[in-house]
Amino acid sequence: MESIGRCLTRTFSARYLSDSKAFERLKSSFCGVWAKYNGLEEWDTDELLQTLGLEKEPHPVLLRGPLLLQQKEVISDLSCFQPYIGMPRELLGSVIPKHAPAYVLTIENLTSFFRHAREIQDDGLILFTNGFPNPDVQKLLNRLDSDLPQSTPFYHWGDTDVDGLRILNFIGTLTPNHTISSHLMSRNIWQPARLLNDQEIGKASQLRSKNVSISKLLDQLLIEGLPKDFEQENIDPALPLSTTIPTCIGMMVASSKGAPRKLIDFDPATLIHKDA
Repeated sequence: MESIGRCLTRTFSARYLSDSKAFERLKSSFCGVWAKYNGLEEWDTDELLQTLGLEKEPHPVLLRGPLLLQQKEVISDLSCFQPYIGMPRELLGSVIPKHAPAYVLTIENLTSFFRHAREIQDDGLILFTNGFPNPDVQKLLNRLDSDLPQSTPFYHWGDTDVDGLRILNFIGTLTPNHTISSHLMSRNIWQPARLLNDQEIGKASQLRSKNVSISKLLDQLLIEGLPKDFEQENIDPALPLSTTIPTCIGMMVASSKGAPRKLIDFDPATLIHKDA
């Protein structure tokens, strides 16, 4: 699904409908038509608007990990900002890997992102998606997929329900070079709260994936029902895997166009780099 471009809803409404408030009245109908003609009938209004880039206010993208912000001759080490940093969307195109992280983990909900950022201190790269990722987060994930080696594991942590699996599946379409595995979404003991309702079954029937994590969880949801602790806020943060500290000296400057990475000497005191 392609974005129609990042735009505030009031601006979009004024520009195309000659009334800054008209889109609020029409957004349900707009999304219904868009979904029908793009084969996305299972998507609700908020999900579509989020992924299309239509929003009321632009929010900073929350992340943490071994990343650099490269602006002309100045490189800032974003890993110095703990427990996380909020990046304006205008700067995301200048964010590059410092080195290959121990893992990449996307997190659906805000509380779980905050907890992981504060409680798990390691060399992983974590990224808050706020449900379905907006176009800015989509582009960043796509670049990370291109820039990072295939040995870097990618994970997603979200709710263990049909919508959580749909988000996991959607993120997987953004990272064709890396298979997304679910994180903390399976259960050793599955305590069902209720069976899926007709709407959830309809959404599940649209979800076809070769991803093993999704297929197993989807089958369990359809057979056993929604688990009592399906919301990810019920689950304590944990490491996706044993982490190791990179041994390289210097840092990698990665290119989304596939150019070779280049080690640089980095002076954190001045935030100025010199080519090695």
